[in-house]
Amino acid sequence: MKTNTKSAMAVQLIARYVLNTYGYNYIYEHTFDQITNRKFRSDIFFPVPNLAVEIEGGIFTNGAHGSITGILRDIEKQNVYTINKIYLLRFTYEDIKTGNCFKYLDHFLREKTK
Repeated sequence: MKTNTKSAMAVQLIARYVLNTYGYNYIYEHTFDQITNRKFRSDIFFPVPNLAVEIEGGIFTNGAHGSITGILRDIEKQNVYTINKIYLLRFTYEDIKTGNCFKYLDHFLREKTK
């Protein structure tokens, strides 16, 4: 799990919410290495319904996701996921604080369980 306490708490909050609300099991920091010769890791992965979730904490602190290299890597990851029918939802800490991430998760998961 991430060493950043804020990230770890955000990931746990989302994972527990989806597990408790929808019953979907999850994997922390799941690595997809069978897709290409590169490894891509998501913060949380729900095998059913094939959903990866990313917490974008570094975009405001010049972390990995905020650098040009990080942005290009995230674009590549998102394209590879899309081609392989892996859904990807990306949230900021603000999305979690305001509850917007749960609205998106609810909408997505309700659609997938119809």
